[in-house]
Amino acid sequence: MDSNDNDTGQVPVREGQTQSVVRRETTVPEPRAAEQPEGASARTAEQERRAKVRSTLTPVAVRASMIGRYLWAELRAVTTATTAQLWRLIRHGDALVRLAVSKKSLRQAQLDLGEKLYQAGSGDASVRNAISELDAQIKAAKEAKRSASKLVAERRKQLIQLAELSASASDASAPASEREHVLTCRQNLEKQRDQLEAGRMRLWPSCNAEITRVCVGVGVCLMLLVTVIMFARSKPGVRSRLDETSAVTLADAKAARAGGDAGHDDAGSSEQTAPAQVPIPGQKSNIPSPAIAPFGVAQAKQHQQAWALHLDVPVEAVNSLGMRFVLIPPGEFLMGSPDSDVAAVKDEKPQHRVRISKPFYLGM
Repeated sequence: MDSNDNDTGQVPVREGQTQSVVRRETTVPEPRAAEQPEGASARTAEQERRAKVRSTLTPVAVRASMIGRYLWAELRAVTTATTAQLWRLIRHGDALVRLAVSKKSLRQAQLDLGEKLYQAGSGDASVRNAISELDAQIKAAKEAKRSASKLVAERRKQLIQLAELSASASDASAPASEREHVLTCRQNLEKQRDQLEAGRMRLWPSCNAEITRVCVGVGVCLMLLVTVIMFARSKPGVRSRLDETSAVTLADAKAARAGGDAGHDDAGSSEQTAPAQVPIPGQKSNIPSPAIAPFGVAQAKQHQQAWALHLDVPVEAVNSLGMRFVLIPPGEFLMGSPDSDVAAVKDEKPQHRVRISKPFYLGM
């Protein structure tokens, strides 16, 4: 046998034996896993945890980003729609003002033309006669010192009618400059009316989505306006002084009045209670005594003056609308009718004592 047979992996056999091929099984050892240090395993666990957290938070972040972009887009749309609607309303208001000015200019031009026609004796004779009668009535009313406003208004209507008849008939006796001015004012008035009608067609939003955005924007603006007004009207100084009066009890009030407040005004009685304690200006730690009924008109005014000086507020105040208010000091009084009053209705009974713990303003 050749020595090369051993290299093929076959086992040599002798003659007469059944030759069988026996192959050597060669096993390749598996590579051992490299042992990792403790720090590397900790880093791997941390990376896995971060990957898990990232996979959990990524959809939430994407959804939050989408919601944020949607809200930002809606905010811009609401702002744009509200601003556009505001400008439309401003332009419409400007058109209304221009229309009113054009009407006033036309009226004044007609009055000037009618007055000149009347003074020159031109125009429709019946209208001029009516103006002459009105002049006589106005003169008689002034001599009798009566109101002639209705007569003056009627005279203006007649002058405008005289100018209209003269301008429409192209009266040659009418002054050319005044007549041209009337025609120009009338053309301007018609132009302003056309512009107003055209703007009125585009005054409101065309789609429901824009209407909703405008309503939301207006609602937010109104809420901000109310908040600013309430904040501006709040007076912490006065409010803190009003809170000081909550320490005044009925016992203190009765003790303050026990000294000399025995008399009071009644039907047929002229006695009055002692004047209320008026604090010295600048010494606001002295709280005046409450007004405990019954008391007279003079003492009521003294109580009001005392509390007004203590709170550093006026007795009577007027707001921006012209409404008058009067200061009501704290105190107590009997409300309702006694049981002995047979003429009183059921809602007026029973008679009970009412306490006012804090001063306030009451409309007059």
